Amino acid sequence: MKELMAKDVVKMLNISTRMLHYYDEMGLVVPRRKENGYRVYDEKDLTRLKVVIKYRRAKVPVKVIRELLDKPNYYDVKLMQEHLCKLQNEEAYLQENINVTKQIIKQNGGDLL
Repeated sequence: MKELMAKDVVKMLNISTRMLHYYDEMGLVVPRRKENGYRVYDEKDLTRLKVVIKYRRAKVPVKVIRELLDKPNYYDVKLMQEHLCKLQNEEAYLQENINVTKQIIKQNGGDLL
């Protein structure tokens, strides 16, 4: 595979240029730079970037992603189980908020959407 410029990666992975630069600044995906300062992405960079995007979509914090990128196959069952537990706690908290909001609407004669 040939190396790709940032604009090509942005198009290919449907992410913003700012997000791509942010991942570089955070040290998650650090591409080689040309003499003119432009970022150039190789296959290894693209693989890491796809992993980062997947984990960010799952709301995995950058700190945890950094740890995962150092693991074989970019995965650690314990870290992901901890993340799942946090998400489940957030889900329970949100469900409680939803129920209270519905109750307030009903008590005041409103209809639920």
